[in-house]
Amino acid sequence: MFLFVFQTDADPCSPNPCKHESTCFNIQGDFYCHCNEGWEGKDCSHQRHHCDSTSCEVIDSCTVSIPSNISVGGFRLISSGVCGKHGVCISQPNGAFSCACVPGYMGTYCHLNIDDCASNPCQNAGTCIDGVNSYQCICADGWEGALCNISKSADVDGHSKNKNDCEMNPCRNGGECIDLTAEFQCKCANNWKGKTCSIKESHCEAMTCLNGGTCKDLGDTFSCRCTERWKGTFCQIPTKRPCESSPCQNSGTCVNSGDSFTCICKDGFEGPTCGININNCNPFPCYNGGTCIDGDNWYVCDCAEGFSGPDCRININECASNPCTYGSTCIDGIASFRCICPPGRTGSLCEEVIGQLPSPKSCEHGRRIFSDGTTWEHDCHACKCDNGQVICAKLWCGPKNCLRHPNITTPVFQCAPHETCVVQTHMTCLTPPCLPFGECQAARKEITNPGLEWTCIPNQAHLGSNCAKIILIFDKSKMPLGISVESICNSLRQLVKEETLYVMCAIKPQEQDTVEITLLEGSDLKAKNTVNQALDDMAKVLSHKQANSSALAAVIEIRLETAVNEEENQGLKPTYLVPVLCSVIALLGIACVGILIIWHRRVQRRRRHLRDEYLASTQTAANNENQ
Repeated sequence: MFLFVFQTDADPCSPNPCKHESTCFNIQGDFYCHCNEGWEGKDCSHQRHHCDSTSCEVIDSCTVSIPSNISVGGFRLISSGVCGKHGVCISQPNGAFSCACVPGYMGTYCHLNIDDCASNPCQNAGTCIDGVNSYQCICADGWEGALCNISKSADVDGHSKNKNDCEMNPCRNGGECIDLTAEFQCKCANNWKGKTCSIKESHCEAMTCLNGGTCKDLGDTFSCRCTERWKGTFCQIPTKRPCESSPCQNSGTCVNSGDSFTCICKDGFEGPTCGININNCNPFPCYNGGTCIDGDNWYVCDCAEGFSGPDCRININECASNPCTYGSTCIDGIASFRCICPPGRTGSLCEEVIGQLPSPKSCEHGRRIFSDGTTWEHDCHACKCDNGQVICAKLWCGPKNCLRHPNITTPVFQCAPHETCVVQTHMTCLTPPCLPFGECQAARKEITNPGLEWTCIPNQAHLGSNCAKIILIFDKSKMPLGISVESICNSLRQLVKEETLYVMCAIKPQEQDTVEITLLEGSDLKAKNTVNQALDDMAKVLSHKQANSSALAAVIEIRLETAVNEEENQGLKPTYLVPVLCSVIALLGIACVGILIIWHRRVQRRRRHLRDEYLASTQTAANNENQ
């Protein structure tokens, strides 16, 4: 007889483990949940925080736009969350806002739970527990009701009195019950003993004396010897309530529980005695270099200059007030602006008229006239008017951002007709979320840095000539959100703007807190001194925390590496080898000539010897014939 057993694998999708009506897929003994929009996690049970991993377009102080696959246009609007879970955000001009709180909460961010126990509504030593727009009374022994104002045994007139502990007739065998405060006493009859008149041998039962008290039989009655913290006939009354010492901190509510207590903490605090202030700045909520100030169940972002809004995501448009005059063009910056003047005008606001011909020593640059000795900045270059000539540094300013985005207020670089703007997504953001960045790319070609050696690109194994490397390790917990690698690179370029250098940066693979920077001299002249001097200057500024950048202030370790000396040493080797090789070749030549001379002489001697032998033998033969 054969028994066939058929076994089928259990379907992990039955029943469906995916929450919020998400779709489950069976994948080789496991399951995968395709979460509906707004949810994430293994089983789609966690609400998605949209702005943690992607850049959100700021609509106003209260609203941001996020990508969406189910909305018309590919985007949908969500709340910025500045008013928390208990308020509705109301947007106001210039990045301001206000919060309309739900009942039970108040404060700028609706973060304060209104204390409904402030009026002490609980009576008869009841403990008040604050709720949301409500409260609860925990009553002392013998009392009940919403306000602890009703005795568990009231008289016929409804007047409150102490609870009648004899109501349940606890005394047995004809014993008489005497009501006490939160306790009772039995007066036993017929030689019955014990707390409830239930034993004959002794008045001391196992639970006669409570809370560690010692029972002593006195014949017709008993007495309890209580421990230090208890009193009463049965040691049932604490000598000191645990909450009398007010152990709960930060307005926490203390609840007595026998000889111990429990603290019910206010929002924003935790711990056994509510002594720990919850860090509302973790995770870091402020953007664009803003500083987070932690409070009691609230935080506020102190924005860097040029930014506003509850989380500092709104770039203040300094051009909104039209500061540039007389037909000039205003270019908005971060906490600044600049005016591009039309011909015939100059000055920071184009307010000055050029009423006379410029002096011979003045300079014209970008449709502006600069007097001799004036300095200014153009892109990332420091420029100076020197006796009629414009002298600007030749620093490579890095790739230009060609991507148009509502959050990007700086001028956007225009790609050439044969190029397209490609979004850079791989390893470009150090503390997400960052603003998107795009580079112009020729059709069907990879983006390359113009004129740069492949041996001086970050994350390469070997350095080429005229190349140096500096590695920065950051403490990302001290950095604001939204710091990109290119923004760090731009800050570093400002430290070496007097030199003709290429400065490039990239995150090191597998080390998300480390950025590798390479410096390349653009020409061979004075390459060693230029690279080394720039490297030393950069390291000195970083090590002394002198960089005017909150991101660079978070550098905790600096490592330097240069290949210039190695290249120089390698270049010296042929200089020593040439005379050595020439000497060896000369010696070999002399030896060969000597060997040839010796060989030639030996051949000549042998020939003469053979000739002499031949002549001698010929002479001998002739003499023999004559004889």
